[in-house]
Formats: sequence, C-alpha cells, structure tokens
Amino acid sequence: MSRPMMRGRVPRPAEPVLSVPLPPRVPGSSVLGKRGKIVNRIAELSGARLRYNADDHRVDIQGQASAVNYAARLLERTLEQYLYSGT
Repeated sequence: MSRPMMRGRVPRPAEPVLSVPLPPRVPGSSVLGKRGKIVNRIAELSGARLRYNADDHRVDIQGQASAVNYAARLLERTLEQYLYSGT
C-alpha cells in the first residue's frame, strides 16, 4: 500500500535559535534600548528576530544561521560598549 501524496507547503527545517546570556550586572533595559530601539536595530541589520527573556536574563536570537550569527556579533558589541562605558 502506498502512502498518500502530501499536498501543500513543504515544512521548512526549524530555524536555529541562539540564547545569549546577559552578564548579571547588565540591566535588560540597556540591551533593549528605549522602546526596543537597540534590539530592533540589530534585528533590522541582521534579519534575525530577537526576544529578551527577563526570567532567565538572556536574549534569544532566531532566524537563518547567518542572520543569527551576525545578530549575535552585534549584540556582543552592544554588551561590550555598555560594560566599557559603564552607562
């Protein structure tokens, strides 16, 4: 007995998710920016989706692998800027 042919959209493989833990002394608001300005800009530049998880104090990055990697680098630079400037 043959299997019925599936019609419609072919499911895409799951997009990679990278969780970036934030240092304890870095407040989430400094990473998000006013009204999400910083994470929205990172998302715009990279094409990835970013979401701050307050319970675990981390940022989850989802999207295509290249977009996730680029967003992670931009987030890392943002964290370094905050830690070195102290603001």
